[in-house]
Amino acid sequence: MRATRVASGSIRLGLLALLFLSIGRPCVNAAPIAKSKVPTAAPATSPDDDRKVPMAVTVVPRSKSDAFRDTALVSLDGPIDSGAPDRLSTALNGVNGKIAVWLNSPGGNLYAGMQLGRVIRAHGASTYIINSRTFLAGECYSACAVAFLGGVYRFNNNGAHYGVHRASLPIGSPAGDLDVGHDLSAAVESYIHEMGVDTRLLDLWVKAGPDQMYVLSQQEAKDLRVVNNGRMPPEWTTEASPNGALLLGRQATADGTGTVSFTCDKKQTVFGSVYEAAGKGGPIAAQGWSHVLTVGRYQNIPLEPRQVSSKDGVVRSTFTLTPNLVRLAMTAKRIGHHVKPFGGRAPSIGYSVDIDNRSAALVRKFFGDCLRGQAK
Repeated sequence: MRATRVASGSIRLGLLALLFLSIGRPCVNAAPIAKSKVPTAAPATSPDDDRKVPMAVTVVPRSKSDAFRDTALVSLDGPIDSGAPDRLSTALNGVNGKIAVWLNSPGGNLYAGMQLGRVIRAHGASTYIINSRTFLAGECYSACAVAFLGGVYRFNNNGAHYGVHRASLPIGSPAGDLDVGHDLSAAVESYIHEMGVDTRLLDLWVKAGPDQMYVLSQQEAKDLRVVNNGRMPPEWTTEASPNGALLLGRQATADGTGTVSFTCDKKQTVFGSVYEAAGKGGPIAAQGWSHVLTVGRYQNIPLEPRQVSSKDGVVRSTFTLTPNLVRLAMTAKRIGHHVKPFGGRAPSIGYSVDIDNRSAALVRKFFGDCLRGQAK
């Protein structure tokens, strides 16, 4: 009777109940959409399963070079056990600034996976699927797939495997466990929503059987916001201003936050740029540097600044745009600003703001109105 009541309440949650009651490491024999081979694993276990070998939590001091410059590296390797979240929380105590978490795990304790994700999110860390022993692409399955979602910025563009699967009830489980599974699947759906990920991800969990692994393609992972590759969705708005109509675009990334603004009157279009570096802002001597505008595929359009200032890691500048540049901006997929030092004595800084499908009509209308008003 209980099984019938749960199933009639929600077909989706009923399927997910079966999924999450034994979410541990399955026997991986197939990856329905991945061409690369997935390694064989042990039989599935329950969400409360603790492995004999606990997950290794390792913190590496900040690097002064390479791709993770000024970033604390944290590696999480092996099966996820119930004590892993506490060990990670303790390891991160006193660690400030940018944090990158490298995950490489076949799965394990689902509850601990969600807690790991929350610890990662509380510290504003980014997540990657990397094998810390080989520095190559890693694997992140089952409970690890849940923990991975805790990253503010989530990267998986290096060929790593992110896999989910449908698990079955352990043999001999009492029928009452279906009620537990129903509550657990609802909790996981709530967690996925909390992490800002599309809850349609749950639909993919039921595509692979207990002895298979559904490895998401890069496009699926991007569409469902499982990964964002270091870029939050852009925010575009328009409003009135004393100098005429105002268009604002803002986007946060792992490297920093960029804001573009455009004011339009009957005479000219003024482009404003604000770039704020991620982490603790340091001095940026942007005075005397060269400035280029990026509009879609046009990457190096020189600009002569009207005004430039830099303080506490924030660079502000304004420019006047010609009508031709405004026309380019009407159909661009992104707009950005880069500041380059003369003689290569320092790295360039800059950003771009995406113009996604939600914002394209708003941006086109604004620039179109600007050009029509200035043509009168």
